[in-house]
Amino acid sequence: MGEIVVNVKSEGQLVVNGPDVTLADLLVKLKNISAIYKDQAVIIRGDEVTDFKFIVNVMDTCQKAGIWNVAFATKAPEPEQPK
Repeated sequence: MGEIVVNVKSEGQLVVNGPDVTLADLLVKLKNISAIYKDQAVIIRGDEVTDFKFIVNVMDTCQKAGIWNVAFATKAPEPEQPK
């Protein structure tokens, strides 16, 4: 299975493959996947204003589901446009 991307919005909402999910939903989904795919990768993505506590919640959920292959997606800042 390919990587799972968890998008963390600025207010803490989680989006996985389209619809919003709760942490409880995410835990069930990740446990089911990790039971089949032992080395499942999860990528956590947030924007520059997302509170880090929401990222930590997703990391904790991955750990509870037995997923240790966790990475963070980042994007380089856009270059400033000449004025």
